[in-house]
Amino acid sequence: MSEPLHQRPANGQHAARESREGWPDTECDSRSLGTGAPDGEETPACGSQSAPGRGALVVERLSAGYGGLAVLHEVSLCVKPGELVALIGPNGAGKTTLLRALSGLLPCTGRIQLGQQALQGRSPRQIVQAGVIHCPEGRQLFPDLSVEDNLRLGAHLRRDREAVEADVELVCELFPVLKLRLRQRAASLSGGEQQMLAIARSLMGRPAVLLLDEPSFGIAPLIVGQLFDVLRELNVQGLTALVVEQNAQLALAASQRAYVLEEGRIALHGPSAELAHHEGVRAAYLGL
Repeated sequence: MSEPLHQRPANGQHAARESREGWPDTECDSRSLGTGAPDGEETPACGSQSAPGRGALVVERLSAGYGGLAVLHEVSLCVKPGELVALIGPNGAGKTTLLRALSGLLPCTGRIQLGQQALQGRSPRQIVQAGVIHCPEGRQLFPDLSVEDNLRLGAHLRRDREAVEADVELVCELFPVLKLRLRQRAASLSGGEQQMLAIARSLMGRPAVLLLDEPSFGIAPLIVGQLFDVLRELNVQGLTALVVEQNAQLALAASQRAYVLEEGRIALHGPSAELAHHEGVRAAYLGL
């Protein structure tokens, strides 16, 4: 049997920190890059260095926008190996912009680091080679190509051809409907099937960190449940992911930790189970 479709680092734990206003403090993420911690306080382990492609994804004071319009303002966050981390927030908060900046599709300032590798300023191709793979909002498939060709394009930077063949079989086990549609044009699939294909194509790159943007958007609830069941199972096996999701309840239930992005800034972060009971989150995002 071939290796898993993703790298399998050990899981970690991350404790939320409360600021003076009662909101968890995001500075723990920037300190992990060596900017220092308050006297008597240990530097958090989330930024600890490991082999390239297998360490934490650490973002420090990232700012980005479009033209003269600033969208993100000094965003800091951390995704440790083996974590599934959710990013929630209102429309227009900058969630998709953040993923575009992390994957090299949008210029930004600040620091982005994966393990020992600095990613800021690298091209999208180089970032994919480093192990950060972006599954974008809206699927972005090649509609006139077959399902199988779309899958193989997800592995186009790999040279282990035999393992690629095995991984086609593995993603078809994860999403059995794709095996029945291998020769069909991607455009002929339903919306839910296209989302399965988009995720499977990303997995073909064997990501160290998967950036997943709005996997439930425009998808029937039954299919959404199936998608998140697969994500949970992959996370148990070691998949590391940062997931942007409009369904906050679903995102918090599936993830270990979460960040709330509002107006381009991290407003709140901590363990997902705690955020699900936070009064502000319940009122703003859970309708409770």
